[in-house]
Amino acid sequence: MPAHLSKKPTNEDGKVSLSQIDPNQAITRQREKSPRCPSDAKIAEEKNAIVDLFTMLKLSYPHFMKDQEMAPAMRLWHQHLASFDVERIKSAAMTVIDHHPTFAPTVGEFKKLVAASRIRPAGLALELAPICPGCRSTRNSQRHKDECGS
Repeated sequence: MPAHLSKKPTNEDGKVSLSQIDPNQAITRQREKSPRCPSDAKIAEEKNAIVDLFTMLKLSYPHFMKDQEMAPAMRLWHQHLASFDVERIKSAAMTVIDHHPTFAPTVGEFKKLVAASRIRPAGLALELAPICPGCRSTRNSQRHKDECGS
């Protein structure tokens, strides 16, 4: 390995400076240490979802990550959100402002939003309540109860 690639960015104390590490490289390094080995395309998709999420949070909440390093936070969020599908993360990102209008959510609060998001896998039909042939409404509706009495 060339010497310029093996040297880690350090500060004046000789310690590794996390602020000089690119967030994408930080997430890739974390993935390389992981016992699972997802495809490179999946890793890139996950990284892009976290980067997009942080961009959206930074634009939506002016004080989000102000005077803090982004790379360690992105690694932490990526670790906590790795078990969720990217589409669910994106869906939760679109509703985060509705649930947290004043301050940005913590990773735990955002995990709850992701877990509560209702994304159906492609091709899965939505199951509806059966329709009554008499009143032509769903059997669990008030109209059905009023008209058909059951």
